Amino acid sequence: MRALWLLCLLACQVAGAATSVERVPDPRAFDGSHVADPDRIIDAAQARQLNEMLASLEQRTGVQVAVVALDSIGTDDVFQFAQSLFVRWGIGSRARDDGLLILLVKDQRTVRFHTGYGLEGVLPDVICQRIQQRFMVPLFREGRYGEGLVAGIAQVDRLVSDPGEAQQFARSAEADSRWRPFSIAALIVGLVTVLIGLLVKGLMLEDFYSRSRRFERDPRNALRVRVRTWLLMYAVVPALILLAWDQLPGGRSVLACLASGYVYLVATRLLRFFRLRRAVGAMAAKGQYTDIVELLQLERRYWLWMAVLFPLPWLFYWLFHRQQISRYRDHPRRCSRCEAPMRRLAEDQEDKRLSAAQQLEETLQSMSHDVWQCTSCKHFRVESFSGENTSFTRCPKCRARAFHQESSTVIEAPTFAARGRGEDIHVCKACGHRKIVSYSIARLQDDSTSSSGSSSRSGSSSGSSWGGGSSGGGGSSSRW
Repeated sequence: MRALWLLCLLACQVAGAATSVERVPDPRAFDGSHVADPDRIIDAAQARQLNEMLASLEQRTGVQVAVVALDSIGTDDVFQFAQSLFVRWGIGSRARDDGLLILLVKDQRTVRFHTGYGLEGVLPDVICQRIQQRFMVPLFREGRYGEGLVAGIAQVDRLVSDPGEAQQFARSAEADSRWRPFSIAALIVGLVTVLIGLLVKGLMLEDFYSRSRRFERDPRNALRVRVRTWLLMYAVVPALILLAWDQLPGGRSVLACLASGYVYLVATRLLRFFRLRRAVGAMAAKGQYTDIVELLQLERRYWLWMAVLFPLPWLFYWLFHRQQISRYRDHPRRCSRCEAPMRRLAEDQEDKRLSAAQQLEETLQSMSHDVWQCTSCKHFRVESFSGENTSFTRCPKCRARAFHQESSTVIEAPTFAARGRGEDIHVCKACGHRKIVSYSIARLQDDSTSSSGSSSRSGSSSGSSWGGGSSGGGGSSSRW
């Protein structure tokens, strides 16, 4: 019989049989200790140290802590295993439910804190998680399981024994609990934003990034940057700022990180502001006031967004930017023929010098035209600028900026089996030119979905030499 028992034991060890809840030895019932380590994961000296620490904690505070280290629980869920074991043993006082089970499962690389109802106030989920991540998981990753358990239980002892330190630790843990989701979300949002930015700019890659000679007459050329510079400014440096905050040893403030990101983005816009002012100064020195107005108008919408997103300080610059457009638009010009001063005609006078199409553009506010006349030779010139109304484009026939979408009609409605078809009608208000653009409509999709789910949890406490405590499933788990 003895030989058969040894043979069965050897077979279980070779097959790596998982430990069930019923097979976990209760150290309290065996020798009154607190540590169950049937698979010899913890060094004997460290096991004695753990028992001494937990016995002292129970004597001083009444809190009962059980430590269980197992090689495997098979495919069982760690949470359910811990709940069943906690209830089976009845860890903690029946009156206070102040028990704590620390379960280490080696093959699942998981440690679980399972708390009784009465201990959830001192050791809420966020604090349990913080203890595991800061004091235990780094040692578990190195295979130092006993040291990790000693370090974690030492921190539990400090928090249970000192309410003041528990409050301070809780505040730091709450900061970390806010920081982790924020850092992950910031990383994802930043990555998606950079990819979208590269995609959008890639559609006009040469126009946005190039500094080739073919773009020398484009006033926006002074504001363009190279691809690597763009990536450095908007991908690498923001990632380094987030990483620097993530490496801080103490509690990390989401608001402080956001503030630093805000300051950095304002600084990048400051560089663009200086490039813009330098370009304006260079053009002003050459008397290129028309180019200055064109550049400032092209930048108008950009700085409006900056005023919305970063009101300090760009809201004030937005007001200055608008004033600068008016200033350079009214700046005195010199005649290209005789170099004499020119004067800008009033609205009622300039219409005589504008074509019917140009007058229509001003009525539609798609373009704005200024007429300048020399005070000496009476030569005049027309300067044209983009207007406020951007719904009009240039007509492919007469080139007036009076081409717009007049209507959109569905010719064939889509069904679940076939795509639909529609037409956009574009008309020029200047020459009457019409253009019909056909488009397809995606098939209808059946969005009806159904889902159901249910969950239940039950348990019973059999009571044991632990004290008959119970748990509602509080605590936290960490993997390494």
